[in-house]
Amino acid sequence: MKWIKAGKRCFAPVAGFLLLMMIIILFSQLSMEIYAYEFIAEKKVEETTVKIQKIEEVRILHQSEEKKLRLQKEEEEVQYQVEALPAQNIVTNTNIEEKETESLPLLSFVKPIKGGVTTSGFGDKISRIAAHQGHDWAVPVGTRVTAAEGGMVELAYYSESYGYNVLINHGNGFQTRYAHLSKLKVTPGQWVWKGKLIGLSGSTGDSTGPHLHFEMIQNHVRVNPLPFLK
Repeated sequence: MKWIKAGKRCFAPVAGFLLLMMIIILFSQLSMEIYAYEFIAEKKVEETTVKIQKIEEVRILHQSEEKKLRLQKEEEEVQYQVEALPAQNIVTNTNIEEKETESLPLLSFVKPIKGGVTTSGFGDKISRIAAHQGHDWAVPVGTRVTAAEGGMVELAYYSESYGYNVLINHGNGFQTRYAHLSKLKVTPGQWVWKGKLIGLSGSTGDSTGPHLHFEMIQNHVRVNPLPFLK
């Protein structure tokens, strides 16, 4: 009888110990399963993120290629428009040279706007295959845009990429372009002097916000405009 009572007294602690061990084991298994599910979930999220990044890169690449093709098409259309202009409005090297001989012995370019914050410089990467071909200043819509130097207005028109824009021929192989304007203040064939109002800044065409896109073209090649500005 005493032996049975002693056994009962020993059984209670042992049973409690075994129950505690079972709880610990179950908790450990549950923790491992939760960790495994979290690991699998993180792996799937990481794989999904990588796929999204690849899709975005492909999209940006296609946009850049489409933009490049669109610019080429617009340049061809512009060339056609120039060739179709009346004889009195066609800008020739002889006309420019005569004007330069009269009033512009040397070219001296100035910044086409007052103030502004640089948001993109010449040569900045806009995709893996394309670089920025001008200089951008962020300015409020309606900011006065003036000719960087005297010359003849070759083009003043609207395009999908440049929006409202002006192209001025300064002679000696130099041209300047002013893009994404909200309003044009000149017409093709018009002679303008340095500082002449040619338009108001805006965000037309392929633009991410109000700014002036300024290009310097030397012998039909776009170059960094900043070294030319005084």
